[in-house]
Amino acid sequence: MVMVKICGITSVEQGRAIAQYAPYALGYICVGQSPRYVSPEKIAAITSAVMLEKPEVQHFGVFV
Repeated sequence: MVMVKICGITSVEQGRAIAQYAPYALGYICVGQSPRYVSPEKIAAITSAVMLEKPEVQHFGVFV
C-alpha cells in the first residue's frame, strides 16, 4: 500500500478536490515566510470541510 501526503493546500476548494483522490494526508504550510503559508483560521476551515466528506484523511502542519 502506498501512502500519499499532499502538502501546500491553501483553500477549502483545493482541499476538497484533492481529498476526492483519497490521499493519506493533507499538509499545511505553517511558516510565515512561505508563499504557501496558511493561517490557523484558514487551516481550520479547510480541515472542517474535508472532514465532512473524507473523515479518513489525516491533516498535518509543516513547520520549520
